[in-house]
Amino acid sequence: MSRLAGVYGVGRNAPQMPDPSQSQEARLILDSIREERVGTLARLVGYLEENGVVEGRPKTFEERHVMQKYTYLANAFGEPPHYEFDFLENGAYSASLALDLYAEGRDGVGVTPFRNNADAGSVFVQMVQGRGKRTLQAMTFAMRDIREGVERDEFVDTMHRERSLYERRLLEWAFDRVSESIGRLGAEDG
Repeated sequence: MSRLAGVYGVGRNAPQMPDPSQSQEARLILDSIREERVGTLARLVGYLEENGVVEGRPKTFEERHVMQKYTYLANAFGEPPHYEFDFLENGAYSASLALDLYAEGRDGVGVTPFRNNADAGSVFVQMVQGRGKRTLQAMTFAMRDIREGVERDEFVDTMHRERSLYERRLLEWAFDRVSESIGRLGAEDG
C-alpha cells in the first residue's frame, strides 16, 4: 500500500486538512503559499506552451499525467514549481501536483521557470519536446537513478526486470538522453 499511498490520497503526499486549532493567520499564509505554487505551475504550463511542448493547460487525465513528468524533470533541473514526488509504476507522481493541476492560477502570481537560466530551459525543452508518455515515464526513472549515482547498465537491467512494460532499448535511450542533458548543463547537483 505504501507505494501507491499518494495515489489514494494517504501518506506523506496526501492533501492536509487545516488543523481547526490553526489561527486564521496561519491558514492565510498556507493559502498564499499554495496560490503562489499554483501560479508558478500555470507559468510552467505557459513556458511549455510557448516552446511548443504542450498545447494549453492540461485538461485530460493523460495530459495531467504527462504534466507530472514535465514538472518532475523541471524540478530536477532546479526549477519551480517544487513538489515532492513518489515513484509509482508509471514514474514520478506528486499528489499535491495532481490537486494543483485542477486549480486555476491567477495572472501575475508565482515564479516563471527558467527565467534566470535560459540555457537550462533550452536543454529541458530539447530533452522533453515531442516525447510520448512512456518515454517521459522512463526519463523520470532515469533522472532519479542518475542523481542517485546508478550506472546505465544497472538502471536498464533493474528497470527491465522490475517493470517489464519498458523495453530495454527505451530505457537505454532515456538514460542516455537524460545523462547527456545533465552533462550539457553540469547540473549533477541540480
